[in-house]
Amino acid sequence: MKKFNYIIIFILFAFSLSFAQDKYEEKIVGDGFKYISIYKANGPFNIKVLEIDLTKDKIKIEPVLAADGLGKGYEKTSLMSQRKNKSRHIVIGAINADFFGNNQPTNSMIIDKKYAKGVWTNRSLFGMKEMNKPFIGIHSFAGKVYLKNDTLTINGCNSTRQENYLMLYTDYMGTNTQTNQWGSEIRITPIENFNINRNTRFKVTQKDSWKGAMSLTNNSYVLSAHGKNQKMLDSLINLGDTITVNIGTNPEIANIMQMLGGGPRLLSDGKKPGSYVNLEGFDQSFVESRHPRTAVGISKDSSKVYFVTVDGRQTDFSVGMSLNELADFLISIGCSEAMNLDGGGSTTMVIRNQIVNSPSDLGGERAVADRKSTRLNSSHEWISR
Repeated sequence: MKKFNYIIIFILFAFSLSFAQDKYEEKIVGDGFKYISIYKANGPFNIKVLEIDLTKDKIKIEPVLAADGLGKGYEKTSLMSQRKNKSRHIVIGAINADFFGNNQPTNSMIIDKKYAKGVWTNRSLFGMKEMNKPFIGIHSFAGKVYLKNDTLTINGCNSTRQENYLMLYTDYMGTNTQTNQWGSEIRITPIENFNINRNTRFKVTQKDSWKGAMSLTNNSYVLSAHGKNQKMLDSLINLGDTITVNIGTNPEIANIMQMLGGGPRLLSDGKKPGSYVNLEGFDQSFVESRHPRTAVGISKDSSKVYFVTVDGRQTDFSVGMSLNELADFLISIGCSEAMNLDGGGSTTMVIRNQIVNSPSDLGGERAVADRKSTRLNSSHEWISR
């Protein structure tokens, strides 16, 4: 019997309907995937839910970048879903996620245990650990290089190298580190299995000084140093050395496979905070005005994940929700933990390569920099079947 892989992604969709009364419809769209369409006339609110049963086999939830890299432009969620949909890797659904600027997600992102971007953050992130265990928390990038008599701190991943910084670069940055010549860079290759938040031994396979723009490959990392960190790199690390590196999060969380951002957190242990205003830096207008919303929720026993979109800015069809209204709805469908992922004109849900919600932009679906998808697969992450 052939095995098929399925995926679910964070993306956008558009259509318009009008209902005279409340309406509820549900449909099984894959083994472990339930799509629910809800219309509430008292808003009106047009809501789409993808319920994912993580106890089912071969389901994976994973983040996807536009064009599979940082700064490569924007791409529609539906197109990303189609691009990732292939034999033995079937995308069940996708939604948009995280805020973005300069063609990049604002917050940290991990894809298959590799950082696509790593920054300090005060905003919530959603992720998946091994054994399909979901989590929500605030976890900044953290990294250390352990030498014989010194420890170097890694300042971030796949961002601009600032004065006196030590930066980590992966191939999600592009073909090279995009650095200038005022520094030193070493290529390091793991010589044992790598895991987030665990000390790993690496071999130094290349070392350049005063060149910059070292090439990036999918099986190695580059450490790039300026100023005082350059002096440490030059004096303490040589070609052929074995060094110990820890690439992780602060606070630490074990066995991370996938992670991406958004914010703010809406629910913790089934409870709302006293106020969302200024929580994680979001102002009163963002919190209390009704907007299109994209959210993710987790059941109390962590066996189910819920992707949710609420359409908005469409009078007589769907007006959007405040964060308080969104949190109440998430509680009503069984969420104990939840966070806002994105919203506005980007809000989109794709099911089986079809947009099922109604994006608010006049031109329809908006191109985004990243999304979240779910698929079913014989050996992968995101939700699929």
